[in-house]
Amino acid sequence: RVIKAHNGKPDFQIGYIALRKDGEIGSACLKWSFEYALARGGENKLHKIKGLL
Repeated sequence: RVIKAHNGKPDFQIGYIALRKDGEIGSACLKWSFEYALARGGENKLHKIKGLL
């Protein structure tokens, strides 16, 4: 919907991070790339997500 509203070429970033009750995580971003840090079980990790466009 966002892409369509901007003629298929938005010039901004949107990043999503979803967390389920059971602890599963999903993430996505619209353009470029997106990074987020996750701390779980005493371990810290940096995750880099590629853009959908």
